[in-house]
Amino acid sequence: MREAGLAYRTEQTYVHWKKRFLHFHKLRHPREVGIAEVEAFLNHLSINRHCSVNTQRIALNALVYLYNVFWGLILPTLALRLQGNIVAFQLFTVGKRLESLSQS
Repeated sequence: MREAGLAYRTEQTYVHWKKRFLHFHKLRHPREVGIAEVEAFLNHLSINRHCSVNTQRIALNALVYLYNVFWGLILPTLALRLQGNIVAFQLFTVGKRLESLSQS
């Protein structure tokens, strides 16, 4: 993670959410856990753990990063309800991100 230029604290946070996610799903391999399980985890944080929207977003960012970079899996576009707010989360490839930056 450090090679990707992430701050040490961000690395610690992402590892924390990875561990919580895996333990929530009883240590199942990420290839067996899909979008429905990600939504179930985020709903658990919202409903049972009473986490704020920002905490849920951090958990979501960590999971998307870990799925894409660490585990080499791609999660499709997510549209989630985080504590009453609908959040559309779309994954960008590096090319699309650069393209969107050059247009603005």
